Amino acid sequence: MASAYGATNNVKLQENGDYPKYEYKTIFGFARHNRYESILVVLAFVFMIVFNILSNAICGIGEKPICNNNSQQSDNNPTYLTPDGLTFSIWGIIYLFELFFTIFQALPVGRGGGFELQVFNNVRPYVIFAFILNGLWLIIFSFSLWWLSQVVIVGYLYCVVKAYQHLQVDWFCQVDNDGNIVGIKRKLCTYAPFGFQTAWLVLATTLNVGVVGFNNGWIPPPDFGVMIIAVVMVINAYLQITRADVCYAFVSCWALAGIVRQQTNPVKSWPVTTMPLSTEIIHWANFAICFIIGVGVVGLIRAFLNRNTPHKMWPTKHQGMQEPLV
Repeated sequence: MASAYGATNNVKLQENGDYPKYEYKTIFGFARHNRYESILVVLAFVFMIVFNILSNAICGIGEKPICNNNSQQSDNNPTYLTPDGLTFSIWGIIYLFELFFTIFQALPVGRGGGFELQVFNNVRPYVIFAFILNGLWLIIFSFSLWWLSQVVIVGYLYCVVKAYQHLQVDWFCQVDNDGNIVGIKRKLCTYAPFGFQTAWLVLATTLNVGVVGFNNGWIPPPDFGVMIIAVVMVINAYLQITRADVCYAFVSCWALAGIVRQQTNPVKSWPVTTMPLSTEIIHWANFAICFIIGVGVVGLIRAFLNRNTPHKMWPTKHQGMQEPLV
């Protein structure tokens, strides 16, 4: 199959006859097939984009709209982790790089893609479900189905994290676990999309918790936001030192800067009487931005010093988080 679709000697297949190597042999009882799954990734991406367009084209229109778009929902359901409107423009970058991934995984190596790469065998199913859950969440959230939206976004985050793990994201590696060269094109088309997406979803999932609470009589206090900011710092410290994931760091800083702007110059609908602006959140978010930049620089320096060493991601005994062999 691989050779018929343009495999080259630059892609190493397993020599023990166990190609392709799947985490799951079947999905919902259906046998695995790389070609069909790559097509499903494309269809799931289209599904996600269509639902994104619909959620903005249908919701929030007219005097009595049947649903609200994401911007309206954000303004009407404030939390101490809610960023300003400009922050959400990051989705343009996320969708663009996810388009790059979608094309790259579908094209054969002979045409500049990575269809035959074994790493995609366990990535595609998670990406398919992630794209579908993204599209569903947009509509569910627009119709103010808060609890259901929380379940969906948690599942969405899980799929994205699993895809991130299986992609063996490590910006200073030159070789993957299968012995294939990892060039800058592959990193931009695979590492970047899920670095951007994972960083955003970590904050978005906790923000969704705040929205659910806001609509059920509990307003998460500023120290809840401080806890989340601290978690974001810890995650970034690990990823920057071990993987130099500048894309993850960029989106984390972008989101935190949006929170600072919202707390400094809130939207007119912000309920100042019941939710006073928090200098605590502002200080912690600013500190987190500086901290993430700092550990990001350390990670890049480490990557530069080890640039001539053939790093690769070393698989653990279990199917959990992969650790970089450095």
